[in-house]
Amino acid sequence: MKKILLLLVFLVTYSSENFAQTMKVTDVDSSDDKSYDKASQALGKTITMKFYDNSVTLTFQGDKTPINLKKYSETQYRRIEKNPHSEFVMTLDIKTTFGVISSIEYLVEVNPNSTSGNNKWGKMTAKRF
Repeated sequence: MKKILLLLVFLVTYSSENFAQTMKVTDVDSSDDKSYDKASQALGKTITMKFYDNSVTLTFQGDKTPINLKKYSETQYRRIEKNPHSEFVMTLDIKTTFGVISSIEYLVEVNPNSTSGNNKWGKMTAKRF
């Protein structure tokens, strides 16, 4: 009976993660120089993506806090966080070739709630290595 219970627990936890993929950051871009300098430190680092049924978890090399994004379309995952001052939109676009993930683009946009503020954004491109 214990063996059956252990097998059932293993199957449930194993089936919740569909697959994982690791990519290397090859390009960064940003709306301003200060953000670009910070983002350029990510060049050459890896991003691990764990795909589930309706979400993906991103973990950047050297960062212990994963980022969870919900499925928005077949090739796009998104997360929106709002606070009284601004709105953060994180978008992951997946590029495939013959059904295999070839590269990703991770875009972070900061949209101030006031009309006087400027929108800021940062983009990372990562490819298979």
